[in-house]
Amino acid sequence: MSRRRPPTSQDVADRAGVSRTVVSFVLNNRPHTGISDETRQRVLRAAAELDYRPNRAARNLVSGLTHTLGVVVSETRQDAYGDAFLPSLLRGVDDAARIAGYRILIDYLDDRDNAHSSLAMVRERAIDGVIVCGPGPDRHVLGLLVEEGIPSVVVGDPGNYACPSVDIDNVAAARSAVAHLVAHGYRRVGMISNVPFHFPTAQSRRQGFLDALHAGGIEEDERMIVEGGLDDGSGRRAMEILLQLAIRPDAVFAASDQVAFGALAAVHAAGLCVPDDLALIGFDNLPLGAHTHPSLSTVQVPAVDLGRMAGECLLGLFDHRQPGLARVLLPTALVVRDSCGEHPRGEMIGKEGGS
Repeated sequence: MSRRRPPTSQDVADRAGVSRTVVSFVLNNRPHTGISDETRQRVLRAAAELDYRPNRAARNLVSGLTHTLGVVVSETRQDAYGDAFLPSLLRGVDDAARIAGYRILIDYLDDRDNAHSSLAMVRERAIDGVIVCGPGPDRHVLGLLVEEGIPSVVVGDPGNYACPSVDIDNVAAARSAVAHLVAHGYRRVGMISNVPFHFPTAQSRRQGFLDALHAGGIEEDERMIVEGGLDDGSGRRAMEILLQLAIRPDAVFAASDQVAFGALAAVHAAGLCVPDDLALIGFDNLPLGAHTHPSLSTVQVPAVDLGRMAGECLLGLFDHRQPGLARVLLPTALVVRDSCGEHPRGEMIGKEGGS
């Protein structure tokens, strides 16, 4: 029994009534070809009806592109696998990539030398451009990419490097969370960072924390600010330090929900109750936060939208549809639940940032 011959680009061209060149331009999403929307749709419809799947290797040779986006995660593999925020961010990148016919390739910064692997992926034609997620304090990998002229987009703060970025206003978001605590009478407010303080996001969220204290007439106390990390265990250890203070905090801002989960466990282990003995507010709005006991007040961060916007921005750089130095800030919102003891469960009380 003979096997059915797979359809070719000529078959698509014949069905759509166009040339193979037009089929190639449409299926490779070539810009500035003058092809009408009606013709484009006819080609796409013919390809779908025939179940035509272009040969990826041939497609890459014709277009000069690999149709793969690199994603560099500024964490070790071990930390990344435990980072509950990261999957939603990657889902957004993947959504944008797949709609455009691209795939994603993920790399991790296990150590400083691995920054060069992203350059190698581009030079070896494995990827067409790079999204850097959460650049570290020295932004080493970002600097190498920019210096090489590689299309790059940052999820986070690009610092002084001239490349597009997608982020939230971390200072304003943290300020709104802590201002809510201060407005409801909490005066001894502590903080646990989301990552070590030499990372830009931790510095920004600390600044927002301090801004809210100063606006409320509260003098900062460095003993009430403890460094957390990327796992809930760091939140638990940090909260234990705060609870051992001679005068413990009456509220704590945990700069990530993952840290807040560990902090909540430490409060319970100490025989105390949230929010009666200590109010707690997190950051990210991870799904689990709605189901902890008590449910966790937090800052809503649009993780999927951050990834999707970064992917779309990088794709736009390939055909010059996006400005080279765009900086996009997506809005956040404060979600007040039971851990603050102030408002009905799940109330969203405003947005911060956005442009």
